[in-house]
Amino acid sequence: MLPRYSASSSNISTSTSVSISKDVSSLNLGIDDTNPLHIFVKGMSAAQARCYDLIPTLGISAAREAAVVVSLILVNELLYTGILFAAPARWVTDRMYEAGAGEDISMPFNILGAHHTLLLTTLQAGQWLVTALYALAVAAGVTQQARTGIANMFTEADRRTGPSSSKQTHQGSSHSSSSNSKASMNVTSTADTGRGGNVRATPTSALSPGEALQVVASAEAAKDAANKLFKEKHFGKAIEGYTAAIALNPKSAVYYSNRAFAHVKMENYGAAAADASKALEQDPRYIKAYYRRGDAQFMMGKVKLALKDFKLAAKVSPKDPDLKKKLLDCEKEVKRLRFEEALATPEAVAVSVMESLHLDTMDVEDSYTGPRMEGSSSQGYTCTGPFVTEMIEAFRVQKLIHRRYAFEIIIQTMAILKALPSLVDIPIAAEEHFTVCGDVHGQFYDLLNIFALNGMPSDKNPYLFNGDFVDRGSFSVEIMLTLMALKVLHPSGLHLARGNHESKSMNKIYGFEGEVKAKYSVQMADLFRETFCALPLAHCLAAKVLVVHGGLFQQDNVTLDDLRQIDRFREPPEDGLMCDVLWSDPSPLPGRTPSKRGVGLSFGPDVTKQFLDANGLELLVRSHEVKEEGYEIEHDGKLVTIFSAPNYCDQMGNKGAYITFNGSDMVPHFTKFSAVPHPDVKPMAYASNFMYGM
Repeated sequence: MLPRYSASSSNISTSTSVSISKDVSSLNLGIDDTNPLHIFVKGMSAAQARCYDLIPTLGISAAREAAVVVSLILVNELLYTGILFAAPARWVTDRMYEAGAGEDISMPFNILGAHHTLLLTTLQAGQWLVTALYALAVAAGVTQQARTGIANMFTEADRRTGPSSSKQTHQGSSHSSSSNSKASMNVTSTADTGRGGNVRATPTSALSPGEALQVVASAEAAKDAANKLFKEKHFGKAIEGYTAAIALNPKSAVYYSNRAFAHVKMENYGAAAADASKALEQDPRYIKAYYRRGDAQFMMGKVKLALKDFKLAAKVSPKDPDLKKKLLDCEKEVKRLRFEEALATPEAVAVSVMESLHLDTMDVEDSYTGPRMEGSSSQGYTCTGPFVTEMIEAFRVQKLIHRRYAFEIIIQTMAILKALPSLVDIPIAAEEHFTVCGDVHGQFYDLLNIFALNGMPSDKNPYLFNGDFVDRGSFSVEIMLTLMALKVLHPSGLHLARGNHESKSMNKIYGFEGEVKAKYSVQMADLFRETFCALPLAHCLAAKVLVVHGGLFQQDNVTLDDLRQIDRFREPPEDGLMCDVLWSDPSPLPGRTPSKRGVGLSFGPDVTKQFLDANGLELLVRSHEVKEEGYEIEHDGKLVTIFSAPNYCDQMGNKGAYITFNGSDMVPHFTKFSAVPHPDVKPMAYASNFMYGM
């Protein structure tokens, strides 16, 4: 009889005696070493017998728990591999329900999922005592220290008796072929642990059971540490931890899936999709991997592939409420895209939003009590310093300006941006200074903190904001109107660059489009989108420092003139120089490698050095990535990442930072700052419904 496994307890109840093997043997099938079911009976009986050998050491209750877990592992494996068909499978599940296990019987399978590889390896080798004790340790939820102690105990036993002393052969077993009897963790790769060392996996076929147990215990320790980092929102370090666990045990679907989730949090959607696929290679039933890959595909705009994943997951878990919602949202998005494609107007005949505006019909009512521009409805309005100051204060207390003024700011900014080249050269005299900020992502109150720390933009205190002004944060409208008004007020004192989030597809998913529609109108959302297409792609400071949002390029020999000649007045393409400059990321590896985001590329220190040397530059500054300290220096000091949205999305816990250059030497000086309080409006408040929970 099997005892009931309670979902509310970390241990298996010991109130009932354990002996499923006796019941199975009563089928009187006879012993046939070519019959998988009979091998199953023999194996389970032997495993349970070894569990009871533990009684003098652990006591009868603990030994019984181990026997139960071993039985469940065996049944789970046989059901999964299809060895137990029809009547035998029904007989096993019926015995479970009769024992009072009910649906709770799945709990041990879930708990032991990450340990599946080692347990099967030791079972196949006849190492029943190792399997039983380790199964007990995991099922009972014991600490990592206890598991390590168990591993050490068996390593010592191996040294005394040798690994072959407890082996039992299973001729004819479904696991006895030369390919399947090999240890599952046959790995020779290394992974950086994030602590300055490497973790190298050793094939378990070359290890004794105790040593193999230590390998998996180490993998679990790395995974547990990564989980802790994930909960603390240190997602980059969590990825390093999961990588170390995978290097030790590359057969665990859980490790790959967990790393995929961390990549999703870091917006590394290409890497997330790859990890989720790897998890499904290990366990096609692992539903979370379908979730992760579907999420990643959706965020890369591959909604049809995402829909396919969610449908596959629905076959495994048709009643999952979260999955139902994701599936419904994805289906709606696919239908919406098809509808838009059907109505799409060729770019050659598309009508400019600005040309369709009739500002003379937008009177500012006498009842309007907010900040007022100088001018009139008939003669137009002028953006002045006092107006900008009053507007910022209105935004601070969550009030909006009149729509006419908002349209005026956008239109006047558009006129300035259209006149600029795709790469803007900015001279900086020796006695001057210049500030570069990274992503601000709708975090308006943190933007105001930058101005409080470093002064308002002006011709004597110039700034460059390096893209990704919008999305994620729920005050993106306030940020855009503030930065645009300051651009109109000080054309040479505030510079704006395009980021990958200044695009229609990103705004639709991450919230800016929804926010503009909620605060103003669809027409204004379209005008913002058109204005984004006029933003320059790069800035060269004092002929020494190149600033771009993303990074470098797929090909060598790209010159600054090549950047100047990019036709930027469009939505970002999926490849080419414009795509790379908005999406690429640096990598510690030399050369060029596929992007972890699924768009652009990753480029190494050699690529950075070659580009800078060829163009007579000293430094590359880029943004695009969250950094825990707000900035990071890479590629032998030739590349700097700057990120200015502290505690990104109210969850990352990172610092923000900005760079100050002095014209005399153009050496970067960094200022770090923490997040400041903001009104109780959550990030992603206007985002696509699909984003909730991600």
